[in-house]
Amino acid sequence: MARPLRVEFPGAFYHIINRGNAGEDVFKSLRDREKFLDYLETASSRFSIRIHTYCLMTNHYHLLVETPEANLSQAIQWVNVSYAVYFNTKRQRRGHLFQGRFKALLVDADEYLKHLSRYIHLNPVRAKMVKSASDYPWTLEDPGKSPVGGFILGGQDFVSWVKETFLPLEPASKEKPQLTARQSGADLNDIVKDKKLKGRIKRLEKQILNN
Repeated sequence: MARPLRVEFPGAFYHIINRGNAGEDVFKSLRDREKFLDYLETASSRFSIRIHTYCLMTNHYHLLVETPEANLSQAIQWVNVSYAVYFNTKRQRRGHLFQGRFKALLVDADEYLKHLSRYIHLNPVRAKMVKSASDYPWTLEDPGKSPVGGFILGGQDFVSWVKETFLPLEPASKEKPQLTARQSGADLNDIVKDKKLKGRIKRLEKQILNN
């Protein structure tokens, strides 16, 4: 099965989602959540990433990440592996903790940053864990207060810029069918052939904009 396309460049913003394998819980205690935040803090220093917003649910987490360097995969994989080792060791457990490769949605910060931050913060409310986002302790400040400079969430100009700047740089690959579509002159709708994936992207965009 083809792996999702992932574009990385300095100064990019991403909405990161990772879920427990088979829907299992990845945070079972207060210490688990604290330990995960410790790894995020270390990753921020070690890989120079900026964690603008986070939300730790029970069986998954959300992050809004800025990468001054083009090293998203390296940083998030380090966090996931480090936390999985801790989690498995603590419980004398074996096997995968997370459900495959983490999901990363490339975000147009100028247009979607505040909407996405609100979407992330409201996850506990939608899950009926709390009545107000302010009542949930495992989230961060609104990134709109900080300076700011499918797999793309943005306006047409941003999408076109990403496609024109990054997609032609890599040769066609069986693992990246999106590149083949891009090189043949297709637009974003042609690149995302999978109807279910198209629907998920549209639903996510609608949900972010409506919240």
